[in-house]
Amino acid sequence: MNNFTHLENYPGYLINREGIVASSKSGEIRPMKTCMAKGYPYAVMSIDGKCRSRAVHRLVAETFIPQPMGRSQVNHKNGDPTDNRVENLEWVTPKQNIHHARDVLGVKFGNYKGVSKEEIHPIISLRKSGMTQLKIAGLFGVSQQTISRICKEHNNG
Repeated sequence: MNNFTHLENYPGYLINREGIVASSKSGEIRPMKTCMAKGYPYAVMSIDGKCRSRAVHRLVAETFIPQPMGRSQVNHKNGDPTDNRVENLEWVTPKQNIHHARDVLGVKFGNYKGVSKEEIHPIISLRKSGMTQLKIAGLFGVSQQTISRICKEHNNG
């Protein structure tokens, strides 16, 4: 099924190049549902009786993309934090990640209560995809007014 690869350090779990995480604990490969946190899909896996939550884009990058020295962050080339296909991901330095968001995608960094610099890009992407400001506010645990201000300052009303 879709060329799954075993996840290192996560026995009983698999991932494919499209960013689909699956469980094989029952002997059958079953795609797992992911949960959203701060605009990114996360897989929740049970290891030795403990739940571990991992960002899907990091699992894909760690499994399929060699990590160059000094590059610790995973960038979504097209700006969509839910598009976790191998061809959309790349290892970057924090500086390269900010450059991509600011200079390539047009993200402006400001000081928004309860929102980190890293969260601005996913907020803008979600708004561009048609998600309401109220729903985005709920995902990030901030007020709708904060999302409105971010969107207004980034011309994404």
